[in-house]
Amino acid sequence: MACGEKQFRVEAANAFFGRRQKTCVDLEGATAVSLDGTSFKISDLTVDYQVWFDLDGGSTPPVPAAGETLVEVDIATGDNVATIAAALKAALDALSDKFYTEIELGGCVCIEAFELGLAKNDSADVDTGLTITQPIIGSYSDLGCLAEDFDFAPELSEVDITCHQEGETPLDKIITGFSLDVELGLLDTSKERIKELIGEGVGQTYTPGGGSELIGVGSSSLGKSGFDIGGELRLVPTNDPSRTWVFPLAVAKLASISFSAVEKQVLTMTFSVLLDRKVRPEINFAYCGVADQNIR
Repeated sequence: MACGEKQFRVEAANAFFGRRQKTCVDLEGATAVSLDGTSFKISDLTVDYQVWFDLDGGSTPPVPAAGETLVEVDIATGDNVATIAAALKAALDALSDKFYTEIELGGCVCIEAFELGLAKNDSADVDTGLTITQPIIGSYSDLGCLAEDFDFAPELSEVDITCHQEGETPLDKIITGFSLDVELGLLDTSKERIKELIGEGVGQTYTPGGGSELIGVGSSSLGKSGFDIGGELRLVPTNDPSRTWVFPLAVAKLASISFSAVEKQVLTMTFSVLLDRKVRPEINFAYCGVADQNIR
């Protein structure tokens, strides 16, 4: 044990939850010639990028706006959709820890910011004619004062390996899965908090004509994927952030909200942890350590 290292603790923690901004560029039906010199815009938390396609090394680059960074995607006449998608991915990957990109079926390239939080600007097409959507809007916030102590206990699914000669005595146990729910009681019961955790997650928002915004859950939520509505949950010890517990993909669900004339109101949220396959397999369910490292 190193000098001064603690083995015993009485320790509180802060809770943080956020989502990474995600942009999807649909290349289906596109040709290299049609993309000659065209561009679209994306942003991380601090920098705007104009991503442009250079055909056969001879296209004229667009003029970037003030403070905007050009990202060149090299393509060639005759490139098919898969080749163009791979070139776009390579150009964005070369930015070094700015975006994480995946190529989906049909040539859709999904671009996810590395950092949690709201991007500097929305993504938008300039003149490519491609369909560009933002299925996830970035966010990151301190969940504020917690109402009570909390803990979490992962459950392991196992299969017993038995042998006829040894009867029902297990000779080995094979791990087949993990499950974990983290329940937090929040004292911040503001409409903004409810919108962040529910309206932008398992629920949705709706504003009637001439009315004010409503936050709720309805049939339009059926079929939603945890990959599209989940975020990253962090439990950060107040005195030692190097021992942060990070759950890369957690889905926030309303467990309860209390009403009382004499007791504090508590918004209880259950965060169901899922496996994030974009993260290294050694730690893609949960990990403890220093956050904000490249774990992709």
